[in-house]
Amino acid sequence: MELYHLQCPLCDKNICTLMHIFSNCKTALTQGRYSWRHDSVLKCLEPTLLKHIKNNNEKIEIKRPSKLINFVKAGVKGSSAPPFLSHLLSQARDWQCLIDYRDNGIIFPTEICITDLRPDIIIWSREGKKVILIELTCPSEENLLQAKARKSDRYALLVQQIIASGWSASLYLIEAGVRGCLSHSVRQCLLSVGIPKAQVAKVCKNIQIVVSRCSYIIFQSHKNKTWTNQQLFILR
Repeated sequence: MELYHLQCPLCDKNICTLMHIFSNCKTALTQGRYSWRHDSVLKCLEPTLLKHIKNNNEKIEIKRPSKLINFVKAGVKGSSAPPFLSHLLSQARDWQCLIDYRDNGIIFPTEICITDLRPDIIIWSREGKKVILIELTCPSEENLLQAKARKSDRYALLVQQIIASGWSASLYLIEAGVRGCLSHSVRQCLLSVGIPKAQVAKVCKNIQIVVSRCSYIIFQSHKNKTWTNQQLFILR
């Protein structure tokens, strides 16, 4: 624990550490400083997800894994690659997506189920009756596991509710640490929906830059009592 101030300039907490400034100050939380960083990461993900979903929906043919055995002549080396690499979006062409921002909230699709919960990203297909829930957290790196456990408990009942309504549900909990350290779950989530590896690497790098720069701005502003609503941080 790195001590920065004896007292937090915002909430007057007696011991003020960098972790406190980055993610634990109640005043900063109430003013929306942390949600601004969180939503900036969502904004970084949005164009890649929406473009990928659009491209997937515009494909005419839905390829399915082949069940046939491919015989190879003697002396000829066969291909070890599978005939088709499927992903979560590959079996439908009507996917829709909603992204929940602090200043532009969403309502969970009532055709799936009724709930007050608002996961950060909802991707669903009426055709396949499938739902993909993505929940982002930007905790301090020291609290990544606790953040995942907390969100897992929060959305467990929603997943059960979705399944009870006759839909299948996939829940992805992803974490972007306040200093720019991403959990493996971010990469795994993006690969699972079919985004190519090279593009996933680029998006993850951009997220690291965005969350780090947002945290730097939060640190630079931590002595200012007021916080005006800023535009979401977008890489230029």
